[in-house]
Amino acid sequence: MQEGRSPLIATLFQTFLWLDRNLQQNLVERGWAPASRTESQILLLVGSGVTRQKDIARVLGLSPQAVNQSSLQLLEKGLIALEPDPADRRQRIIVIPPDAMKMHLDAAAILAGLESEIANRIGGVARLGRLDRLLADITMDACQLEDREVDGWVKAILSRLDARKKREVV
Repeated sequence: MQEGRSPLIATLFQTFLWLDRNLQQNLVERGWAPASRTESQILLLVGSGVTRQKDIARVLGLSPQAVNQSSLQLLEKGLIALEPDPADRRQRIIVIPPDAMKMHLDAAAILAGLESEIANRIGGVARLGRLDRLLADITMDACQLEDREVDGWVKAILSRLDARKKREVV
């Protein structure tokens, strides 16, 4: 990590928060009820094709009960419906009901506008496409770093922090 630069996870998280906050604010301005961050993430995943609650829980790192609770809130708002899973009749999947399609289309338009804003900030649509490909390339769901690799990075970061503190004291 370069000195003076935030860790990548912090930058990515701040970017996610910026996108989610602006999405939510714009939806409220269009007359839609506010959604919690978990509800927003569930809707995003459903829109991306992840429709089983247990899969949503796994992706978000939440308990199935937490996803079920948020799903019930979305159901009460009329933003989702639950239907039998065609692959497993014992399970239910989340679908977007026709009555909620307008909100989902508004959300898609808002997200397209936010992506356009990001493209303008970083130098154009081509750079946004490159950023998207780079981020997709580094997604390592199946990759788990060994403890010694992580320990080495932690020691290097702590060493840089100690050096920075010593410079600030002098």
